[in-house]
Formats: sequence, C-alpha cells, structure tokens
Amino acid sequence: MRFEPRVTALMVALFGAVLVCLPALAATPNPNGIAVIIGNRDYTTVDVPSVTFAIADADAMKAFVVDTLGYLPANVLDLRNATQGQLNTMFGTAANPRGRLSNIVQRGVSEVVVFYAGHGVPSLADHARYLLPVEGDPNLADLSGYPVDLLQENLAKLGAKSVTVYLDACFTGSSAAGGQLVKGIAGTLQLTARDVPTITMLTASRADQVASWDPAAKHGLFTEFLLRGLTGAADAAPYGNGDRNVSAGEVEKYLSATMTPKARQLYGRDQNATVSGAPTTLLAALGPAKPVGPVITAFDGQLFANVTANVRTGPDAGTAPLGAIDRGAPVAVTGKSGDWYRVQLADGRVGFVLGTLLQAQPIAPLAPPAPPPTDPAQIELAFWNSIQASRNVADFDAYLRQYPKGSFVALANNRIAELRAAPAPATPTQQQAAAAPRPAAAGPAPAGPQVASGLYTRPGDVFRDTAEGPEMVVIPAGRFTMGSPSTEVGRDGNEGPTRVVMIPKSFAVSKYEVTRSEFAAFVRATNRPMTGGCYIWNGSTVALDAKKGWTDPGFGQTDRDPVVCVSWDDAKSYVAWLSQRTGQQYRLLTESEWEYAARAGTTTTYYWGNDIGRGNANCNGCGTQWDGKQTAPAGSFKANSFGLHDMLGNVYEWVEDCWHDSYAGAPTDGAAWTANCTSASRVLRGGSWVNFSFNARSANRIRNSSDDRSYYNGFRVARTL
Repeated sequence: MRFEPRVTALMVALFGAVLVCLPALAATPNPNGIAVIIGNRDYTTVDVPSVTFAIADADAMKAFVVDTLGYLPANVLDLRNATQGQLNTMFGTAANPRGRLSNIVQRGVSEVVVFYAGHGVPSLADHARYLLPVEGDPNLADLSGYPVDLLQENLAKLGAKSVTVYLDACFTGSSAAGGQLVKGIAGTLQLTARDVPTITMLTASRADQVASWDPAAKHGLFTEFLLRGLTGAADAAPYGNGDRNVSAGEVEKYLSATMTPKARQLYGRDQNATVSGAPTTLLAALGPAKPVGPVITAFDGQLFANVTANVRTGPDAGTAPLGAIDRGAPVAVTGKSGDWYRVQLADGRVGFVLGTLLQAQPIAPLAPPAPPPTDPAQIELAFWNSIQASRNVADFDAYLRQYPKGSFVALANNRIAELRAAPAPATPTQQQAAAAPRPAAAGPAPAGPQVASGLYTRPGDVFRDTAEGPEMVVIPAGRFTMGSPSTEVGRDGNEGPTRVVMIPKSFAVSKYEVTRSEFAAFVRATNRPMTGGCYIWNGSTVALDAKKGWTDPGFGQTDRDPVVCVSWDDAKSYVAWLSQRTGQQYRLLTESEWEYAARAGTTTTYYWGNDIGRGNANCNGCGTQWDGKQTAPAGSFKANSFGLHDMLGNVYEWVEDCWHDSYAGAPTDGAAWTANCTSASRVLRGGSWVNFSFNARSANRIRNSSDDRSYYNGFRVARTL
C-alpha cells in the first residue's frame, strides 16, 4: 500500500503576523516536528521595497510551532533574508528534489511546517507564482525566483507524515508598501495554480485583492487572525466545535468573521480569505492542557465582575495582563487556583482573575452620568464651583463680569480682597497648582494670561482669539461614561473597559476641524516644512505618494475643508504657534475630552442616535455626496448639543494621548494618558470620509505614528480657560 502524505498549505498575507497576546498553552513536546521558518525583509534589488515586518512575522510563527505545536527549538531551521541559492539548497530543485530538508525528514514519521514571509510575485512568462529571494528581480521571476508549484511538488515527495505550509505572500504583483513590483501587469494577471490534490490551501485574499496590513501594529491582518484562530479562537463557538482540534474549515469561518471586517475598517476595501481542500484537515491539535505551573482545582460556572477586573496570564498579580472584564459583565469560570479564578474570555483565550473581583450574583449597573447643566442657575453654580478654590484674582473678576448680579457676588468680592491683601506666592508653579483642581493637560506653556475673558466662559459661548485662528466653543464641566458597551455593533476590544470620567473644568474646543485656510496661516507664519508626501489610495492600496500633501491630497478641497495630510507632530506645532500668537493656552484635546465633547451628553452609538441614518456625517456609507470620495466643507452637517460640527466623520482627529490597548488604568479626571503606553503611536478619533460608518461611532479609536501624514487625518484644537 502506497503511503499518501498529507500536505497543507496556508497562503497568508504578504506583510506579516501579529504577535498577539495568546494564553500559554501546555504543548506536549513533539520530537518528530520539523519546521523551516523563512523571513525575507531586506531586499537588495533596486525599486523592490523591504517587507518591514517579515522577520517579526517569522518570529511569531516560530513561537507558535515551539510553544503550541511542541516542536523542539533544535528542529526549527531558521532562514533570514534567504537567497535563491538558500531556497534551492533547502527545498531542492526540479532536477534534484532532495534538498537539505529531505535529508532530515523521516518518511511516515516527521511532521513538517514551512513558513515563508516576504514578497511573492507572478511571472508574465509562465503565469506561475514565485517566492522572491532577497536578490531576486520581480520582473524576471521565472529566472530569479523560487516556484510555488515546485515547492509543493518537492514537499509532497518528502513522504512525511504531514506537511503544513504557510506562505506569507500574495501574488498580485503589487506591494502593500506601495507601487507595482512587476511592470506591465494590466488588471489582474490570470495565474496558473498547479495544486497538489493532497494540499489544503488558505490564501490571504482573492486574486484581485491586496493583502492588507496594519502599519500601526507593524504586522499583517491575515496572520494576526490566523494565529489567533490556530491557538484556539477558531475552535470556539460560533466557528468551531470546541474539541481543541483546529481545522481548516474552522479557520476559514473565523477569518471571514474577523479579518475581513477589519480590512474594511482600516482600508475601506475587501479582503476575503479563500480555502481549497478538505475543511476537516487538521491544522493544530491543541489537546487537553498538560498541568504546568499552578495547580487548578475544578470549578465550572459563571461569575460577574464587581469592578473592572484585569485578566492575567497566570494566577499572580505579577504576570502579564491579558485583557479586562467590564464591571457587571458575566464571565465563564473553568477552574480555581488559590485566590484566583481561571476564566475563559469570549474570544476563547484563557486567563486568571483575582477572586475578590468576582461575585456570584449580577450587580446593578452604574448610574448613568449626569447630563450637562442647562439651567442658568446650575451653569452659574458650576462656574463658581470651578473657581472657588482659585488663588487667581482674574478668575473672580471673570465671574463678576459674567454674573454682575449673581448669587456669589459678595463672596467673589471678598475673595478678591483677600487675595490682593495676601503676599504673593513663592513661585508661579505653586500659584498654578493651587488654582487648578487637577494638573493641566499636556500642552505648550504660552506666555501671557491663561484665563479667558469673562465673555468667553459661559458654556456655549463662541469666540475667536485671532482672525486667522479657529472659532472656539466653551464646553461645560461634567462627567460621562467613556468607551462602548460590549453589545455595541462594530465595537473593538480597545474601547473598554467603560469607566466614568470627570471633566472638572470647562474648556473650549474649536467649532470645526482646523481648516485649510487656518492651517495655511500657520505654514506661512512659521515656514514649517511640509515635504515628504502623504499616504493616499493609489488605486490598489494606501501608499506614500511623495507628490501629495496638505495642499493636494489627491481630491478637491476648498479653504473651508478640513486640512488633511497632517501628522500629530504638525498638529502640535500648530497649537504651539497659536498659543504664541494669542497668548492663550491652545493644545490638542485629551482623548477623554474628545469623547466627552463628541457625545455631548448622549450615550448612543452616534451623537444623533444608534443608527447611522443618512446625511448626518461624511463617511463611506453615510448617505452624502462626499461619501468615500473626499472631505466635506466644515460645518456641512448639524452640530451636536455642545455646538460642535463634524466630531464624527469627515476626518480622523489627532488627540494628545499615546496608544493603550484598553482603558484599564486610564485616568478618570480628563487628563491626557501619556504614561505606560502600549506603543509610541498617537490616538485618532472620529472616523473619516473614507472609512465605514462603524468607524464614525463616538467610541471608535485608532492609532498612527506621530509623523504619519494620511489623506484622512486632521485635527481640532482645545483651549484651556
């Protein structure tokens, strides 16, 4: 009887695997496992861009085969920046299929995994697919590449017990880094795929689709979700049967439900994984976890978080955080170790929660935040409460100008007399500390007074400090629940846990996003260099175009349109200039200030309701003439209850905070969160004209590097009062 080897090929995205936070799996050592891990990042051929994340992707897959599949590190063969000669030596040629790998494989025993991250290209000569060595010429793939068909044929000849191939490449001839790798391709090249009957193949995208990647996460979408699926998420309901055997069919369902929407969210384009072969093909046998580390006693049930509860990878506060459970949310408990419960999250990951943070009975939800005051007496009281501890005479002068017959006139006069009679504070720093109920949000420290004129301290007041600057609206102090509930459609996990945030003092926010004309005044005054290009859609992907920028983002704009192709660094320079120009403290909004201002007292998905509707904002699918085409002039849509326009849609807006993967540990006083960052990237809020409606939710948040200039990035400003 002839032995028929099982060969599984997973064709994954060109640009990388995310090193996701996965639970530690107790893999049984597999001495029969052999893996070849290839990461081709640094290409030497002219005009061939580097695959920036290829080595990180290879590292992620190496960790998977060792930690999850149990392969011995000594049996993992690493190739970094592989040449054509190294690929030939490893896998063999058409004339001699016995390469280095064939010399160590035991027929009928070895379980082989091959992973490649790097460029893949089509050949115009033979319409076949090729892996591109680092010195290869994409226009001569048939001479300088390694054929995918040959890889499949030679691997099938190994006689191994199983062969699993992960090719981290797509074959459109395009690069997600921008541009066309292969010259002369018009439309989609029809490739000839010589599939081996015993191969199960998963591809990152259809033939006419680009494999997307996340530049902020520095990994590719497909492999991010692939690794999550292979380590258990695809085996959980509703994708799998929970038998801890991850099949190709389960992974296909998981990718369709997770990766595809994410590609639309990030890029506004489709990316659909395709599968050929038997859906029952086994990709990862997780098996029952072998007891390692802490002793787990039996416990099976459901508990509820009595606070926002951190989930950790082990039953110890010193272990790495895995996520968080919102207060009041139920969680499945699968065991107990000392004072800690082992819990299973909705995505299938397993972690531990301190027992005191969970309880058996459901708890009442927190009371909804109080709406912002509308009664004149309440507004006056809020004003007085915000200044009554101040040691700045100007605060009380402002109150008297605003409320000459107010309820606290006598107290204000007494306070002014007391402050004028008292000796001056030792230092300005001490004076400022006593004046403010919380530390000032991060921003430039301008010269001159920092307290607005009395005309501009009443919530709803609109003012402009300089003719070339933005109109500002005074936003009242208040409190709100930040983040999105787990039931909100389109929600991302980074939008929680929800928490109540206090905004202790009123502040001013620009009525509109900063416009082209307002930004032009800054550029003229400072001669700020704005060269270097802008990331735009080039017809197949979002790529850097050196000829584009804020004056020409690739679509028509008026001077009243919001400026785009501006980075966080540009926005910070703008507020520093505006502060210098006016003598007031202009700055970017903190992330919590932004969401407070966007919601304007609402708790719905959008500030006009739970449905996107039509004509409420500019996004891809918002029902306007600008959808998915270009920005709309500032003020084209109805303002929210605070009098702010375009807080949702039109352009994503930079805020002060650096990126954190969740709100666990976030400030609750409205301050910027710039410590213990998950990454150095900065946060953008609000969605844009090119993104879908779920990006325009009040809770949506994304990140980009501080120097990123994209055709959907803009900003608005705040002013400290």
